[in-house]
Amino acid sequence: MKGIHEEQCRKTKIAYGWIYEVERSLKSLIEYHLRHEYGLGWKSKIYEKRKLEVAYFHETISYFGKYPPLLNIFTSHELHELYKTTTIRNRICHMKFLLEDEFEHLYGGYQMGQNKKERSIQYNHQQEMLTEQYISTKRSLNFRDLFVSIKQK
Repeated sequence: MKGIHEEQCRKTKIAYGWIYEVERSLKSLIEYHLRHEYGLGWKSKIYEKRKLEVAYFHETISYFGKYPPLLNIFTSHELHELYKTTTIRNRICHMKFLLEDEFEHLYGGYQMGQNKKERSIQYNHQQEMLTEQYISTKRSLNFRDLFVSIKQK
């Protein structure tokens, strides 16, 4: 009996770490995309019952169905899977042991959150680099045009 209990405790600790990472990943994605779209004062440009820092898990997920910069991050199926994770999260937080399929579902949510965060940030970094290259190229063309016009005078 002791071995089973120890194994359940070990799995619960792992699950708690995953749910923590899922919540952090979701909140990081929200903060990153809304700040990128609306600027540093993004929190004053949206309406939510609670601030993101203290939002319930299901409220955090709902951001991805409300705000344009977040709408294409998750598919409707992925959002549905995240909402299903809410019950698992509650079981963990109320110190209930998870069933094997709940543990596996949570792991899938954990992987999805990590992948979305990494891909999203990489994509936006690439976009920023392209924008910087464009601006740099445009500046050098403008300086060249200015130099040519001065030289012609």
